[in-house]
Amino acid sequence: MKKSAIVTLVILALLVSMLPMSTAMAAKPAKVSIFVNNATGGTVALTLVGASGYQNNFSYLPGMSATSLVEGIYSYRASTPCGLKIGKFNLTRNRQLEFFCPKGSTQITLNTVSAGPNHR
Repeated sequence: MKKSAIVTLVILALLVSMLPMSTAMAAKPAKVSIFVNNATGGTVALTLVGASGYQNNFSYLPGMSATSLVEGIYSYRASTPCGLKIGKFNLTRNRQLEFFCPKGSTQITLNTVSAGPNHR
């Protein structure tokens, strides 16, 4: 009787281990930081839309700012004093997002940073 109970438990354990992991046990997406350098001379209005459709709206005055987001792919819409820029980026680690207005047009760069702003 003991031997059949042990075999039954082993078989049940194997079957349970083959079941897909529940979403509660799955790893949660990590938070990453975006350090924003607004060098446009005016306010930048930034809208980020994640893969789930959730929308984040931010407003950045000239200078440096920081924001935390969940890692993932984001579409962006940046309205700057020198124009509108639309695009997409993959946010998987800390980044520095820089806004410039060379010759009256909007330029955006997204650089990887290790710790904080200006640490590339």
